[in-house]
Amino acid sequence: MKSRRNSIARARAIYDGRLDPRGTQRMRGHLEGHAADSSALLATSTLCDYLNRWNGAGDAEVKKAEAAVAHVLSIQPDHHLGHYAKGFLHRTRGEHEQALAEFTETLRCSPKFARAYAQRGAELIYLGRPKEGIAEVQKAISLRPKSPSLGMFQWIIGRAKFIQGEDKEAIDWLEKSVKAWPKLWYNRAYLVAAYTLVGKKAAASRALKAFDKRFSKWTLERVVNEEKSNPNNNAFMVNGRERFHKALLDAGMPAR
Repeated sequence: MKSRRNSIARARAIYDGRLDPRGTQRMRGHLEGHAADSSALLATSTLCDYLNRWNGAGDAEVKKAEAAVAHVLSIQPDHHLGHYAKGFLHRTRGEHEQALAEFTETLRCSPKFARAYAQRGAELIYLGRPKEGIAEVQKAISLRPKSPSLGMFQWIIGRAKFIQGEDKEAIDWLEKSVKAWPKLWYNRAYLVAAYTLVGKKAAASRALKAFDKRFSKWTLERVVNEEKSNPNNNAFMVNGRERFHKALLDAGMPAR
């Protein structure tokens, strides 16, 4: 990515000089590299909005992201962010085996990309393989212990622990995630549920009030609707989400 930051300037400099076949070939190389990077970043940011339910992103934005993914991989088939975005695209459709394959391909193209380890781990969890998934996220943390995405890494482990019924351990990870990444609904909601299930009623009440202060007038119906951006019919996840929903009701979240 760094080597392409000035790609347009380099292409323009070639264009401003005396053109020849080698020069136009070099121009295309610079511009195609820039186009691939641009499409990959557009796709990843758009799918991030859709999966997190940010900025009103809906089906139209997913279609734009799909076109961007196709564009980047047509230009550069081994573009790591192109495969990374394609993994998220499969996730939006509940195609978790395919998503796992794309995050694995991302790591083949860029072996030190910590976020790809975390997302590969998330997919293993979605497929009912939490121990393997947590191990992948731990790799991400080892690679980038001070990553800006650390709160996301902690969230993935916290949710996995919760779904496994390891609620006390889940609380430790979810508290860290909320501290590092306070603007997400799902790490806060899972923390409310985990407190409830271990009998920490006062902590659950405080966490729910903090949730309501940041995300006003949420109901369980809204939570379930938000989860539809990431469909999953694996029994491990289905049972985990049902457990999560019941705990939110027990904590005092309105059903509707």
